[in-house]
Amino acid sequence: MYRRIIFLLAISLLGLNASLIAQAIICPSVNAQIGTGPSTTICQGNCAVLTASVLPIKETTTYTVGSIPFAPQSTVGATTLALTDDSQGGPFPIGFNFCYFGNTYNQFYIGSNGWIGFTAGQTNAFTSAAIPSAAFNVPLNCIMGPWQDWHPGIGIGPYISYRTIGVAPCRALVVTWYDVPMFSCTTTTGRFQIIIYETTNIIENHITSKQACLAWAGGTAVQGIHNLTGTIGIPVPGRNSTAWVANNEGWRWTPNGIPTFTINWVGPSGPVATGSQVTVCPPATGVYTANATLGGCIGSTSIGGTVQVIVQPSPTITANNATVCAGTGTTITASGASTYTWQPGNIIGPSASFTPAATSVYTVYGNSAIGCLGFKTVTITVSPQPTATPGSNSPICVGGTLNLTSPAASSYTWTGPNAFTSNAQNPSISPVTALAAGNYTLKITAPGGCTAQAVVNVVINPLPIITVNSPSVCPGVGATLNAGGASTYTWLPPNIVGSSVTFTPPVTTVYTVQATSALGCTSSATSTITINPTVSPLPGSNSPVCTGATINFTVNAATSYTWSGPNAFNSNLQNPSITNATTIHAGSYTVKVTSALGCTTQAVVIVTVNPTPTITVGNTGPYCPGATIQLTVTAANSYTWAGP
Repeated sequence: MYRRIIFLLAISLLGLNASLIAQAIICPSVNAQIGTGPSTTICQGNCAVLTASVLPIKETTTYTVGSIPFAPQSTVGATTLALTDDSQGGPFPIGFNFCYFGNTYNQFYIGSNGWIGFTAGQTNAFTSAAIPSAAFNVPLNCIMGPWQDWHPGIGIGPYISYRTIGVAPCRALVVTWYDVPMFSCTTTTGRFQIIIYETTNIIENHITSKQACLAWAGGTAVQGIHNLTGTIGIPVPGRNSTAWVANNEGWRWTPNGIPTFTINWVGPSGPVATGSQVTVCPPATGVYTANATLGGCIGSTSIGGTVQVIVQPSPTITANNATVCAGTGTTITASGASTYTWQPGNIIGPSASFTPAATSVYTVYGNSAIGCLGFKTVTITVSPQPTATPGSNSPICVGGTLNLTSPAASSYTWTGPNAFTSNAQNPSISPVTALAAGNYTLKITAPGGCTAQAVVNVVINPLPIITVNSPSVCPGVGATLNAGGASTYTWLPPNIVGSSVTFTPPVTTVYTVQATSALGCTSSATSTITINPTVSPLPGSNSPVCTGATINFTVNAATSYTWSGPNAFNSNLQNPSITNATTIHAGSYTVKVTSALGCTTQAVVIVTVNPTPTITVGNTGPYCPGATIQLTVTAANSYTWAGP
């Protein structure tokens, strides 16, 4: 007997110094996510579908059982319990509300034969029986882990402990049988745990070592759960009052009844919606929380999970409107994104070329580096193509005013011969010369910026070159004026029509002829009828003269002279003379003179030839010396005496 006690003590001490494999507490949770992640990035203006799944969420009306990894909890800090053979203890506080087969409990009982229950008065039977069973020797409303004939009343014990671990609502009750001897096979021990979890109501059974004592009751044992009425028993397959062995095994009973829960979503601005799946369209990055309220037999327990929705702004696409001329295209370039697609046309890239037939709207969609979509619409305004229809008053004559004309536009550019340029709509050239003839190009710009050009040919007709004569005539002589070089002629003054006209002006006179060519151009010329001056003869003589004297004629200077007079006198001298004049030379002498310009005139000079008086001298003597000589003379007007 003594040796047996020492042996058992050694085993107990060894077990107390060993450590169990600790596992994480199963905590009910709300898994809030978008797609497969706890956070996501969406583009501004888009929506995200939030999904919440609650684990566990099912009621305890039914369970499923399955193998799990072996992971018992530590017994450090547990409360030990010394039980005798085929006994039970309790009630003990669970530390939380636990729902089992639809009923809620906050205390439990421990049976020395490897079970925990939730109602008092259960049998302490040691021989296992298959479950479910309402037989008197089968414990009800309990968890068997396993139920067989264990003997904690021998050895140094205690072999049983319990502890509540964790924080609400994720606590767990851990009940441990630590190296408890088997009845009859007392040198064979077992080590196992029963763990029940708050809120999830999950049940686990971790067996470190369990052997079969075949010599006692056939070595049978039950590993399973049993309801209050003995109508439902859920054993581990093959372990329902059979002989079996287990080492380092884990088993879990998970509630599988119809769930009772509600999920309320709360966002940055308050409540969002209710349900396991909601759609949110946040304007900015925010955290959304799914709060699940679990119902059923455990009452109302709330748990939560969060998910972050990161809102990225849509790219700001910039692209400029354009104005094109009909029949021409343009290229529009967008910026502000990473990739671009133009519609219509499905053109990929930041730049797209279009040639619309009419004013059209195009949309460029741009994706940012993270895939956010923005867009920008642009309008390509198609301006009608203007028609350049230049005009002029051509043909015109040299010296006139050339008027160029254009239809209304925004701007004008004229170019033409002789380096002509102008930006006027209707420019003029005055006076025009022959150098202005030729092609004039008009380029106009319409309000939409469209341009057109056309050419107008300008004909500059020459003025007729008028030829006229300018005669010189003597006073009183008519002169004929002749004009040439045109088709029609009009003389001014006195408005006489004709190419040849005759005038007899009293003085030198200028006449103007206006002549029009066959092309309709008019020019003028002047003609002068010069009245050549005559020489005023002013003839003279030394008349009267006495008979026998010399008659001297005088006349103003001229080019030629013709003298004629009495006694058939003629002479071409300017100043002729007649010597030894007699009375036959008395009379009118005419002199005709010709000027240097050929004009002639004449004048008359009267010549008087006086006879010589007959003088009679009386008292001529003789006279005596000293006597007075008295001379007398007659038949004279004046006298001059001369003597010795």
